Amino acid sequence: MNDNEDQGYFLLVLGVLAAILMIVCWWAIQDDGPSLAEELFYAEADPAVESAGEAEAEPTAEAEPTAEAEPTAEAEPEPTAEPEPTPEPTEEPTPEPAEPAAAPDFDGPDTVVDVITANAALSGLLGAVSDAGLSDGLAGDGPFTVLAPSDDALQALAPAIGRRALSPSQAPSTLAYHVLPGTFNATDILAAIEAEGGPIEVATLQGETVIIENIDGDVVINGSSVVTEADQAAGNGVVHTIDNVLLTREVALNAIVALEPIQFDTGSATISADSQATLDQVVAALATSEADVVIEGHTDDEGDQALNQSLSEQRAQAVLDYLVSNGIDSERLSATGFGEDSPIADNETEEGRAENRRIEFRLG
Repeated sequence: MNDNEDQGYFLLVLGVLAAILMIVCWWAIQDDGPSLAEELFYAEADPAVESAGEAEAEPTAEAEPTAEAEPTAEAEPEPTAEPEPTPEPTEEPTPEPAEPAAAPDFDGPDTVVDVITANAALSGLLGAVSDAGLSDGLAGDGPFTVLAPSDDALQALAPAIGRRALSPSQAPSTLAYHVLPGTFNATDILAAIEAEGGPIEVATLQGETVIIENIDGDVVINGSSVVTEADQAAGNGVVHTIDNVLLTREVALNAIVALEPIQFDTGSATISADSQATLDQVVAALATSEADVVIEGHTDDEGDQALNQSLSEQRAQAVLDYLVSNGIDSERLSATGFGEDSPIADNETEEGRAENRRIEFRLG
C-alpha cells in the first residue's frame, strides 16, 4: 500500500473512533447509572485489583462483611473480667486474758469449820461433822453457807428422832441438808425474799431444798428454824446459827411415827384404832411429794425368829394397804420386813423392846 492509501485508512479509523466517543458521551449524559465505560472497566478489571479497592474503601451500611470483618452482634460477647476474690480475713490472735485482780485478804477465819470450832455454842455440831467425815469437805474452796444448829437445838431433838437423824447411815445426809452451796448473807436473803414477794426455795448439798421466809424480820427456815446469829463470815463462806435441827424428808416422815409409834394388836398385823391418826399424818406428808417409799417392819426379839420375820412383813403390808386406801398411789409403795434383825434399842428392857417394835419409811 502506498502512502496515500495509508493516510486514507488512518483517517477512516480516526473517524470511527470519534463517532464511538460521541456515542459514549451521549450515553453517559442520558443514563444516571454507571456508564458503559465503568461497566466495561469493572467487568474487565482484575479481581485482585477490585479486592484491593474494596479493602481500601470504607464499608457502607449495606456492605456484607468480609471474612476478616469483626463479629456482628450475634457473635459471643467478650468475657467480662473475673472479680478478684475477696481475701479471707486473717484471724487476729486472741489476747491473753488479763490476770484477775487479787482479792483482798480476808481478815478472819479461813473456813466455815474454823468458825464452827471457834463458837462454843456449836460444839455438838462440830463433833457431828467430824464423826460424819465432812470436816475436810467443808474446809475446801466452797463457798458454803452453813445453817448451824446450836447445841440447844441438838439437845431438844426427841431421842428417837435424834438417833435416826444422826445415826451413822443418816448423819451425812442430815448434815449436808444444812449446807447451801454459795454465800448467802442475811441481808441478801431478806432482799431475795422481798424481790420474790414471799418465801424462796434454795437447794442444799443434800439435794433437797429448804424454804426460807421472813417472819417479822427474822430469817426462818422450813417454818420452824430461826436464825439466831447471822453472818459469821469465813474465807470460804458464812455460818448462820439456827435454833432447830433441819430434818430431811425421810427423817421428817419417820419423826411422825417415832413420836407416835404405830401400834398393832398383840401378835397380829391389825392396826390399832389409836394409830390411825398417826397414819393420817403420814398420808398428808406423802401427798406433798411423788417419791417412792419403802415401808419397813421391825419386831423385838421375843418369840420365834421365823414368826417375828413373818409378823414384820405382815405389819408392813398392813400399813401399805392403809396408805393406798387413803389415796396414795400403790405404784409408789413397797413393803418389806426385817424381823428382829435391826434393833435400835436394848431388847433387855421393856422400853427398848417397845422401840424395836416399829414401822419405818425409806424414800426411794
